[in-house]
Amino acid sequence: MPPYSEIQEMVSLEAADTGHDEFVNVPLRPVEQVAQEIILSDFDFEKKTFRLFTKLVLNINDLTLSEFYLDIGDGCKLPNEMPGFDGNVTLNGYNANYIRVPAPKVEIPPNDPKSLENYRRAVEHDFTAGPSSLLIRIPNPVREQGLHMINLCMDCMVVNPKGVNFVLLRDEDGNLLPISHMYTFRSDMMSSTHEWLPCIDQFHTLGIFEVAIIVPKLYGALATGEHIETIEDDDFAKYMFRHLVPTMPCNVGFAVGNFESYVHPDIPEVVFHCIPGSLTCLKHTVAQCGRVFEFFEELLSSRFPFPCYHMLFVYNTPDDFTSYSGFSIMSADILYHKKIIDRVHPTRKVIVNAIASQFFGCFIQPIRFNDIWLIKALARFITFLYVERVFGSCEYVYEVYMVMKEVCDFENRFGKICLYPRVPEDIADSFSNPTCPGVFSPKQGEMAILKGFLVMRMLHDRLGKEPFMKVLHQLVYSATRYGDHKLSRAEWAQLFLGVDSFFFTVFNVTGREVPTLIEQWIYSGGHPYFEIHYNLNKRRNMIELEIKQELKKGRQIYTGPLNIVVQELDGSYTHTVQIDKDFVRDDIQCHSKGRNKKRKKVLLSIGEEVEMDFSKLDPEVSVLWLRVDPDMLLIREISLNQPILFYEYMVLYERNIPAQLFALDVLKTQNTVQTVGVLNDVIKNDNWFYQVRNHAMKALANTRTRLSANVMPHQGMVEMFEEFFGCKSTPEIVASNNVVVLPKSLQMYLLQQEFAKAIALQRDQRSRCPPEVVNFLLGLLYFNDNSLNRFTDDFLIAAYIQALGRTLCLADNHNPDLQNLDPLVRKIIAEVTRTLNLEMMKPSFGRVIQIACLHVLCELQRLEHIPIDLDLFWLFADPKCNYVDTRIAAVQCIVKLIKSQNKTNDWVNAMPIVIKFILEDENPRFIYRALSKVAENPPFHFLGESGIKARQLPVNSEGLFNLLWNKMRDERLPRRVCLLLMDLFYVFYGTQVPEIYVEPPERMVGPFMSTNGHV
Repeated sequence: MPPYSEIQEMVSLEAADTGHDEFVNVPLRPVEQVAQEIILSDFDFEKKTFRLFTKLVLNINDLTLSEFYLDIGDGCKLPNEMPGFDGNVTLNGYNANYIRVPAPKVEIPPNDPKSLENYRRAVEHDFTAGPSSLLIRIPNPVREQGLHMINLCMDCMVVNPKGVNFVLLRDEDGNLLPISHMYTFRSDMMSSTHEWLPCIDQFHTLGIFEVAIIVPKLYGALATGEHIETIEDDDFAKYMFRHLVPTMPCNVGFAVGNFESYVHPDIPEVVFHCIPGSLTCLKHTVAQCGRVFEFFEELLSSRFPFPCYHMLFVYNTPDDFTSYSGFSIMSADILYHKKIIDRVHPTRKVIVNAIASQFFGCFIQPIRFNDIWLIKALARFITFLYVERVFGSCEYVYEVYMVMKEVCDFENRFGKICLYPRVPEDIADSFSNPTCPGVFSPKQGEMAILKGFLVMRMLHDRLGKEPFMKVLHQLVYSATRYGDHKLSRAEWAQLFLGVDSFFFTVFNVTGREVPTLIEQWIYSGGHPYFEIHYNLNKRRNMIELEIKQELKKGRQIYTGPLNIVVQELDGSYTHTVQIDKDFVRDDIQCHSKGRNKKRKKVLLSIGEEVEMDFSKLDPEVSVLWLRVDPDMLLIREISLNQPILFYEYMVLYERNIPAQLFALDVLKTQNTVQTVGVLNDVIKNDNWFYQVRNHAMKALANTRTRLSANVMPHQGMVEMFEEFFGCKSTPEIVASNNVVVLPKSLQMYLLQQEFAKAIALQRDQRSRCPPEVVNFLLGLLYFNDNSLNRFTDDFLIAAYIQALGRTLCLADNHNPDLQNLDPLVRKIIAEVTRTLNLEMMKPSFGRVIQIACLHVLCELQRLEHIPIDLDLFWLFADPKCNYVDTRIAAVQCIVKLIKSQNKTNDWVNAMPIVIKFILEDENPRFIYRALSKVAENPPFHFLGESGIKARQLPVNSEGLFNLLWNKMRDERLPRRVCLLLMDLFYVFYGTQVPEIYVEPPERMVGPFMSTNGHV
C-alpha cells in the first residue's frame, strides 16, 4: 500500500476541497473508502474456503458519526460467527463492536397475487437497502481523536462465497488434480466483490488496492494490479499486487491455480496465463493481441491505462470474459488450435472486447447502475471499429445489420428498451427495471448494450468521425490526468462517466447539442416501424411517397429526417424526408426522364457503372429501386412496397449489403422462375459478400419449394453444389477438403457449410424433402475426405449432420415403430449413430459434431419417427462425464421434447425436474446458459396465440409455477440466477396475474385449479 504520508496528504486535500464536478455529481458519503489492503491465505479447495485479512483506510466526512456500514456477503464469516476462529475487528487498534445486518427479504403481501409485477414492486422497495451489511460502531477513543482518516482491520473466514468459483477436477480415485483452480466472477448484475471481501461495494466508490495471496508453492496467483513481488519459503509463496489507479471494488478480482504463463514477445507488460496443457492453443489464440493494443492506443491517442495487463483462461466461467482492472478472466472454451479456422472470428471479437473493456469499464467507470450500458456500449463501439479494420467494412456492416435486427426483434417480443428512464412511465412497457439491479433482466441488459452501441454509432454519424473521436480522446485524457492516486477524491471523479457528463463532454468538445437524439433514443424506448408505399407518377416524373407508422408493443413514433436513396437510370440520388407525425405524404422529384434504349450502363451510388438488363422494365420508368435509411443511421424496421423486379435489380446490382439482405428477405417469399434465376446468379457471383450468398441460398431453398420441379428450367441446388464443390472428373462425389488461408478459399469453405444446410430446406409437393436430396447429403458424409487438408473438418461434418436433421418432416404414422421405419429415415439414424460413436472415440473441437447429432436424434423423436427416450439425453446432461456445451444441448433437447408433448398428462412433472437439475449444478456456466436457452425456446409461453392456450396445457403445472416463484425469491441463490429465473417466469406467465387466477372461485384451490383439473 502507498506510504501512510501519501494517503494522509490525499485525505487532507479531500478535506480542503470537497467540491465535485457539476455533471459527474458524485455524492458525498459520511464514510468513504480510500484504500484497501487484502491478504488471502489458507486456501482449502475441498471445503471451498480461504482466510481473509483486510485493512481499509476510511475517510470520515462526518466527525459526529458513531457508526457506519460495510457491504458483506453471507460467505464472509466474522470472528463472532465461527467458534475457534482467532480473528478481530479493530478501528485504529481498538476493538470495535459489530453486528451483521441481513439484507431485507422480499415479502409479497399475503393478499396480493403471485405476479411478476407485484414481485418487481416488492424488490424495488426492498433493494434500496442494499445487500447484507456489517454495522460497525466507532469506539469512543477513536471518536475523541477527531481524525478524518481511520484504519479498519478485519479477519474473516470466507466459506463457499457466491462470487467465487472453485473448479475441482478429480482423477478416477476422487483425488483432486493439480490443475484444479479457483477465481472470482460476477454473480450479480452490479457487483459481487462484497460476497468475498468486506468493503463499500457501491458505485461512485473509488480506492486503491493492494492484494497479497499466500498459496502453496504448487500454485500460482493472479489479482488486480501490478505484480510487484513474490516471496517464497520452503512451503508457501506470497504473491503481491498493487493497483494505484483508483477503481471501484467491483473491478477487483483474483485467481489461484497452477497456471502456465506466456509473456507477449513485443509487449512484456502483457502476460497470458492458462491451465496446464493449453499453452500451445493459448499462444495461437492470442497471437494478434499486440495489434489490438496498438490499434486502441492509436485510436484513443493514449497508452494503455494500467502499468500491466494479465489475461487468464480458466474453465467454467459463466461469461466469455470478466474484466477487472488490468486483469481479465477468460473462458478456456474460446482457445483454439491452429487447425481450427472456424473460431478465429468470434474468439478475436471476445478478446478485443475484453481489452476494450479495460479502457471503458475498468478505467473509465460508470457513476451509477443505469450508466453501465453507456460504458459497455463505448467498449463495444471501439470493438466494432477493430472488426472493421481487420475483417473489412463488409463484415462490419453485416454485423451492425444483425445487431439492429436482434434489438428490434427483442423489443417486438419483450417491450421497449429504455436506456435511461427518468420516470416510471418510461419503463411501463418493460417487464424489468433498468434502474434497479434486483429486477433488471440479464437478457435485456445485453440488448441495452447492443442498442447503446447503435446509439453511439448514430451519434458518431451526426457529429462526424473526427469530432466524435475527439470526445473519446477527451474522456481518456481527463481520466488519465486525474487518475493519480496522489490527487484528491474530488479529482478522482473524472474517472466516472454518466449519461449527463458524457453529453456535457460532447458539447464542450464539439460545441454541438443533440437533444433530439437523447430524447428519442436514450430517454425513450422502442424503435420505429416504417410502412412505406410509393407510386411512380410517369406524367409528373415524380415518386408519390406514403410513410406510415403504427404504435405497437416495442415501437415508437419517430420524428425527424429519414434518408431515401433513389436509384435512377442516370445515377443514385439521396433525398431527405422530414417525418413529423405517424402518417406522412411526400413527393420526390426524379432526375431521369425515360430510358435511352441504347444506354445499358447505370451509375451506382459508389461511383461504379454496371451493365443492366432492361428487357423486363417498362420503357417509361426511370426508377430502378428505392433504399430507405441505407446507412442504418436509425434503429428501425422497414416494410417497403415496391415491385418484385426492383428487388431483383437491387440484389443483383446494388453494392449496399443491408439493401441486398433486405431484398433477399422479400424474394424468399416469391414463387417465380425469374426469381429463382436471380438467386442462382447471386449465389454464383463470387464478387458478392459471402453472407449475402448464404442468405441467397436460404431464399432459393424457400423459393424452389413453392415451384414444381417440372416447370424449373434452372440448375438445381444439388447440381450447383456439385459444380462448386464436386470433383472435376466425378462431380457427384464431393472433392477432398483443401482450405488455404486466402479470402476466396475461406469464403468457399463457409459457403459449403451453409449450402448443405440450405439444400436440406427444400420440399416437394407433399412437403417432404426429396429423396435425392437426402441421399446426396448422406453421400457428402460418406465421401468426405480431409486427409489432404491442414485444417480440421469438425465444423463441416457438423454442418452436414445439421443438414440431415433439416430434411426430417413429421412422420405419417404417429405411433413410432422401429420395425417399419422409412428407408431414408433408417439411413439417417444409421449415419447419425455411426458419427456419434466415432465422436466418442475421437471428440471434435467443442464437441460440435456430438451436439449436432444430439439435435438430430431429438428431431427424430420430436417428429415421431422413433420413440421418445429422455434417458438418452439425461446421459449427455450428466455433469461427471460431459462437456458443458454438450450438457446444455442435451437440456435443450429435453425441453424441446417436453414442448412437443406439452398436452400429455404424463409430462406434468417434466419441467420442474429440468429446472431443479439446472439449479442444483455446481457449474455457473452451465446454470446461466441453460436457463437462458430454456427461456429462448420454452415449452409454453404467454405471448402470442399459443399463450391463450397455455393455461390448458398439463405441463403448465402448479408445481412448476410454485418452483419458479419460490426459487427466484430464494436468497441462497446468486442474484444473477434469480434474475434469469425472473426472465423465465416472464416468458411463462407475463407480468400480470397469470390466467390461472381467473378461474371461478369454486374450482380453485389457492391460485390454481382444483386437483380434479389441470392448469
